[in-house]
Amino acid sequence: MPTRELLSEARRSHFAGIPDMAERELARHHTLSETDLAAIAVRRGAANRLGFVM
Repeated sequence: MPTRELLSEARRSHFAGIPDMAERELARHHTLSETDLAAIAVRRGAANRLGFVM
């Protein structure tokens, strides 16, 4: 059975690649803040063992 491609090769490469950012920008955008960590700590428990998404 043939498969259907949802993205072209160029778009797939675009989304799968690492953005062209300075290391400091990457760290800022992909690191949890103290506020994020506090929100996660409050909602961490058996009821949401699979995770919490803000």
